[in-house]
Amino acid sequence: MVESGNAEFDKAVAENRRIVALFATGSPTSAEAKARLDELAPAYSGVVDVFHFSHAEDATKAFMKESGIIAAPTLRFMVGEKVIDTYRGANADAIKTRIASLAEAGGAAPAPAPAAQPSTAAAADAPTPGAQPSAAPTAASPETTPAAQPTPESSPAAPASAAPAES
Repeated sequence: MVESGNAEFDKAVAENRRIVALFATGSPTSAEAKARLDELAPAYSGVVDVFHFSHAEDATKAFMKESGIIAAPTLRFMVGEKVIDTYRGANADAIKTRIASLAEAGGAAPAPAPAAQPSTAAAADAPTPGAQPSAAPTAASPETTPAAQPTPESSPAAPASAAPAES
């Protein structure tokens, strides 16, 4: 991990918390980005930690260089050390959308998912070859549970009566 020189930021990273880090200069655009972030931050208090880094500080210059940040203002949206999104600019809607997206997954950063979980979800969402489209099942319905072995009742071949009529 690259040390930022900011003990609170480094602690948030180490604790795998959700973070928005603004790297700014003294430019009007950086000031605008800081103002937008400061307006939005209270709505996400306790969910997303917000940090400001000023390019005027030598420690920040080194941290920005080591982190690959080449322009300001740059906002990094992170969970722990993992950068989820990077945005350069001060557009209020873009900043708001990205903070909301980072916060939507929940208050605390989720624990790493087991390796089998993504493949299970992908298998549940994958269409069955030859199956007819139907209404989307809910997460609690039995249709979302993938079968380990196809049975004659769950065969991918659709009955002839279920074929769409030609016009």
